[in-house]
Amino acid sequence: QARAIASEFVVAPALALGYELPPACALAPSNDVYAVQEAGKRMRRRGQWQCAHCGKLFRTEEHLDKHLGNRHSDLIPGTFE
Repeated sequence: QARAIASEFVVAPALALGYELPPACALAPSNDVYAVQEAGKRMRRRGQWQCAHCGKLFRTEEHLDKHLGNRHSDLIPGTFE
C-alpha cells in the first residue's frame, strides 16, 4: 500500500511535470527492489493469493513470497538460483 501511495502522490506527479527522480532518491522506481516480486502477486479474494507467473494459488501472501523466491527467482533482480 505504501508503494501505491508513493507512486500516486510523489512519483507520478513528478514524472507528469517532467521531473526525473535522481538515482539517490529512495522513491525512485529504479530503487524499488521488490517491484518485480510485487508485480508477480495477485490477490484473488480474502485469503487467496495467486502467482501471476504460473497461476498457482496460495492461502497466504507469505507462502506466495516464498514460492516466488524459490520458483521464479530468475525473474527477481538481485536473487540467485
